[in-house]
Amino acid sequence: MALLLVSGLLAGFTISRLIRSAEWVAHTYDVRLALGDFAEDMAAVARARTGYILSGKSVYVSDFDAAKNDVPAQLQRMRNLVQDNPEQQRDCEELEILTDRRLEILTASMDLQEHGPPNDAAQTQYSMQLSRVAPEYNGVIQRMQQSEQGLLNQRIRASDKLFKVVVGLLCATFALAIALLWMHYRFLTAEAGERERAEHQAHQSEDASRRLSARVLQLQDEERRRFSRELHDGLGQSLTVAKMMAESLTHENHDETTLTHLVSALDEALAETRTISYLLHPPLLDELGLASATKWYMDGFAKRTGIEVRVDVANDVPRLPAATELALFRVLQESLTNIHRHSKCSQVRVSLVPEDGNISLVVGDNGRGIPAEIVQRFESSGTHVGVGLAGMRERIREQGGEFRIKSDAQGTAVSVVIPVSPVASGTGELEAAT
Repeated sequence: MALLLVSGLLAGFTISRLIRSAEWVAHTYDVRLALGDFAEDMAAVARARTGYILSGKSVYVSDFDAAKNDVPAQLQRMRNLVQDNPEQQRDCEELEILTDRRLEILTASMDLQEHGPPNDAAQTQYSMQLSRVAPEYNGVIQRMQQSEQGLLNQRIRASDKLFKVVVGLLCATFALAIALLWMHYRFLTAEAGERERAEHQAHQSEDASRRLSARVLQLQDEERRRFSRELHDGLGQSLTVAKMMAESLTHENHDETTLTHLVSALDEALAETRTISYLLHPPLLDELGLASATKWYMDGFAKRTGIEVRVDVANDVPRLPAATELALFRVLQESLTNIHRHSKCSQVRVSLVPEDGNISLVVGDNGRGIPAEIVQRFESSGTHVGVGLAGMRERIREQGGEFRIKSDAQGTAVSVVIPVSPVASGTGELEAAT
């Protein structure tokens, strides 16, 4: 990517230079065109004078005046075009002086022919004056044209050179991109082959796929539990010791405000550490079961988010197998996380009740709901949703339960029903410990 970025920058810089060179080439063509238009206007003035002298037709007078009036505009146009070229500016000034002389002679000749008696000798004299001015006038025109031709050739060569550089850079960039894409394709092919071989062994059937997903979720839960214990037993203990030492120093130095702030900061860090530890894996879930953990978690959720919480946890919720309690608690966590992030609700309802040999968990809100097409795709194929919903459904499937979502403009409700058999407290604690 770095090589492609550098190549792209170089190509962009070179292309900008190429565009600038092309603009200079076009500018040179504009100057040459302006010279040609000016010369054509001056030639038209001379032709109109000659035609009028030879034929005496008044139409040549109007042609003469029209062409003569165009000359100053053409001169101004040339001055504007060559203002960045001092040499051409000098030539343009000289050309303007010669042009004024020619126009003065031509105008005098026209006035004599139009208002005075025919005078061939005087007209011949005017023609000779024009002939004496013509070489110098033509020389300036030719010099300016040759100068612009030289600039044109120089700029065309520079433009061609830049074009070749651009083509070379683009070809190099394209070749580099092809090489990188080929290497990436090879890596992807090798990786895909490895994955295909691994997945072919692990996913012989849909049941095997579910077992693999369940194992991933189990490892995730184990990792959360391990992190929770490490935070609580490791970092938490270290912060506690640091706090005790800081408090001891505070008792010895009553006026030291820094120590007081240190104790306060350690209190906050210790409280935050405990909160993170409990959110990763609440000890109440192992010690007292799902009902107590649910009430504790909902109290914390209300304090953290400011959302009104209504909790209905039956008093006769028994201790359940550790895997079942953990699956239900993770569904509660993930549902509340989604509610807080997306629903824009003001109230959350949680119900946990046993019924007919099943345990039922319902988490609902009064938010904006989930689009109907997303719910339909999730129910039909489980696609086009986040990993949270898919993970929740997989956890519940692993426990042999049902996972459903109902959503409309009045809010969303996630409901879970799992067939369970109550277990002894000691058995539940043993499973949690293992």
